[in-house]
Amino acid sequence: MTYWDTSAIFKLYVPEPDSDYFLDLLVQTQEQVVSSAILCMEVLCAAWRKEQTRELKRGAASIVVGKLNQHIQAGRIVLIPYGPNIGAEAQNLLQLTGKSGTHRMIRSLDTIHVASALECKATSLVSTDAQLREIAKLAGLRVLP
Repeated sequence: MTYWDTSAIFKLYVPEPDSDYFLDLLVQTQEQVVSSAILCMEVLCAAWRKEQTRELKRGAASIVVGKLNQHIQAGRIVLIPYGPNIGAEAQNLLQLTGKSGTHRMIRSLDTIHVASALECKATSLVSTDAQLREIAKLAGLRVLP
């Protein structure tokens, strides 16, 4: 199973220079997209920021989130709910990074994403976020691209 971070999923809905790569990856794997329940809020905030900077037209954030919600309701995207299991996995992840000797600062949402990937037994993680990718590698996940 492959877990998708918001940074990669966002490119499926909002055209960016490398969006084609992620669309191709999705077609090649033919797997359901699996992500955290925090995905919806992260996509909304990212689309809204692009709307505010005029990288997206006015009202585009609502359209993007509407499409995302349609795909979730249709089962094309599966969300891992945040709960006690994710919290416990996140604590384990923080201990793991502390033992690694690198003393990285870990963002809370990155921890939730990687913990969610571990909880759903993902073997790989798709992300463009450099910090999240490092944590995922430390946790033993194969990172794409």
